[in-house]
Amino acid sequence: MTSRLVLAISIDVECDKDERWRVRRPLAFRSVLNGIGEVLHPLFAEYNAAPTYLLSPEVLQDGECASLLGGLASCELGAHLHSEFLWNPEGVNETSRVACGESVDVERRALERLTELYVDAFERQPGSYRAGRYGASARSIQLLRRLGYTVDTSVTPYKRWDYGLDFRGAPVQPYYPATDDIARPGPIAGVMEIPITILPAPAPPWAQRLTRELARTRVAPVRRLAKRASSPVWLRPGWSSPRTIERIVRQASRAPGHTVLNMMFHNVDVVPGCSPNSATAAAVARALDGVRTALETTLEVAGCFMTLRQVKDEADRRLKGAAGRG
Repeated sequence: MTSRLVLAISIDVECDKDERWRVRRPLAFRSVLNGIGEVLHPLFAEYNAAPTYLLSPEVLQDGECASLLGGLASCELGAHLHSEFLWNPEGVNETSRVACGESVDVERRALERLTELYVDAFERQPGSYRAGRYGASARSIQLLRRLGYTVDTSVTPYKRWDYGLDFRGAPVQPYYPATDDIARPGPIAGVMEIPITILPAPAPPWAQRLTRELARTRVAPVRRLAKRASSPVWLRPGWSSPRTIERIVRQASRAPGHTVLNMMFHNVDVVPGCSPNSATAAAVARALDGVRTALETTLEVAGCFMTLRQVKDEADRRLKGAAGRG
């Protein structure tokens, strides 16, 4: 592989949600069967792009979804933990639990059950993982390692979440985490972290402070604009405009050395009425335009596409080559 730019596409695959992120009743999978089977995967095939689909427990337990996903070519299937769905999918209304905030026994049992569901569906072990609500810690990495995972993609650089997770100091390129801090590089061993591509807010520090103050105003339109202006920028179709996505890819292609971009989004973003992000046909069109822009721009700058496990394999080869030269 000679390209300096790699685009990984990591998609959280979940059941249909309503306009407030509540689970639709009865449990429905239009955003899997149509969203992936008829929209996303054919789109990726146009560009010879191989995505990584990270599957939530309720998807793994649905026979029709498992059959569709297991039959897809040119992709990787991984696991995505929303622990509410592990034992009784029909009884879940919303997903708010953060696995790494639970006791070690609770998180361990959840990961064991998630892995078991994956093996039951596909008769093989999963290799890649993302925690629901990005809820992974150094402890999570150790649990994943014991279960045979080789990749985690839960870290969100430049983000601090209001439920206590702080990834603001994390690297933006793939790395092996320290044993006591998922956001810090450590020994080259075990589970590789492939962080989601997020860039710092484009405004200078003084402007970010001002916009944070404005974000506290009671005037809703001002509050929304200020919050957006002071927020990190995600490589995430729908959240970021196609123009922003093109800019991120082109800037990465001009960076020295080898650069990995990890574009994430949800399957529920590309079917109308399956999430707050897809409430309108215009919102879906914007998300799909963003996906297509990322694919087209990657090819224009002579980049290539890889699954998460392919990114890890390539990174390991580079590390071994560097060690040999040393």
